[in-house]
Amino acid sequence: MSFDKAHLRSVFADVETYLGHLKGNELAADYLWQTVNYFGNHDQSPGPDTFTVDLDHYPSRYEFPCPDGQYAVHPRLSSFTVAYDRHSIDPNGPDPFAALAKDIRDQTDQAWRNGASWASGLGDYLYSLCAQFTEPDVPALAETIRAMQRDVVAGLDVGARDDWANIGALLSGWEGHAQYAFSTFYDNYNDTVAQLAVFSAYVTAGFAAATKIINGTQLGVTKYAESLRAAAEEQLGAWVRAEEQPADTPQDPAWIAKVEEIAKDAYGLLDHIPVVSVAKGQVDKAISIGNSLKDIAEDIGIDVEPPHEERPFKARTADELYTDATSTLEDDYYRPFDTAMNRLQAGDGPTDPNAADQVPLSGQAVQQLLQSLKDRYDWGLPSVPDESMAPGNHY
Repeated sequence: MSFDKAHLRSVFADVETYLGHLKGNELAADYLWQTVNYFGNHDQSPGPDTFTVDLDHYPSRYEFPCPDGQYAVHPRLSSFTVAYDRHSIDPNGPDPFAALAKDIRDQTDQAWRNGASWASGLGDYLYSLCAQFTEPDVPALAETIRAMQRDVVAGLDVGARDDWANIGALLSGWEGHAQYAFSTFYDNYNDTVAQLAVFSAYVTAGFAAATKIINGTQLGVTKYAESLRAAAEEQLGAWVRAEEQPADTPQDPAWIAKVEEIAKDAYGLLDHIPVVSVAKGQVDKAISIGNSLKDIAEDIGIDVEPPHEERPFKARTADELYTDATSTLEDDYYRPFDTAMNRLQAGDGPTDPNAADQVPLSGQAVQQLLQSLKDRYDWGLPSVPDESMAPGNHY
């Protein structure tokens, strides 16, 4: 499955709608319970007689005003008894209880609609909790990584370091005052290009690892949102069947991605990159950085279902499902994702504890090494002094 921001927004919009329905059911049922309880303990009109007011008779079967008919609930508590004096009522006049029944139905309807007001904006808020990892465009990142590997790393690793102009051999026959300066430049040039090849590989592998973490988290949160929506739908169905608030939590579990495992797998991509020794300031020319990156660009794992667990919902009501959603997005998605990306930026320390001069792959290390390279080799192509341009000199 491919991550689709529009789809995730749509799922969260459905969650908002369904939680609004659930909250409406709860508020309306609570109002009716209070109404029935009130009339059960207080006579509304004095008299020895009683009358059962059935909301279904005014004028038809009463249901909560859910716009989605399949989730419209017929409340079990839809009738109550009132006391009255039959002698004070005109038997040929209008139903004396119709106005009372209409008022109760209207108030119950309003209580139900308050549920939609309670849920208003919830879908956008849930989506905003995911903004850090839903905004990056994974396909674009993946193509950039492949382009970096193909056009930059391979070029620096092979094209720029294979001495295609045979300059190394030419230097052996160069005489003159500029020979030493150019020889020094060329040695620095080769070493610099070698390090740039590694640093480019660092960047490529780092982007690949980040992309893999982002992609897995994106797919995971989509699956969680879909399971949350299914849970809300399940509870709405239980309301319809029971005609009152369901006592059980949803049977279908929540789908929770294991972001820590996604990150661990992504960090494995970094093992393809050889470690640079800062003390040496050089890279073994025998190492082919291009070959070490050969599989990284194709091993990002785009659209691969991430590792996950199925966690039973402990939530039953609209408030509980909302709390579950916010805590899950915070604790199981945002925090692990943030930790993984920070770890990728800062690195975990030297690869070899016995080689403290080695720099592990990390965004921070790449920045530091590039600055170190700039400071160390702040040189340009040397000029040839006029006095060396004499007859008999070889260049």
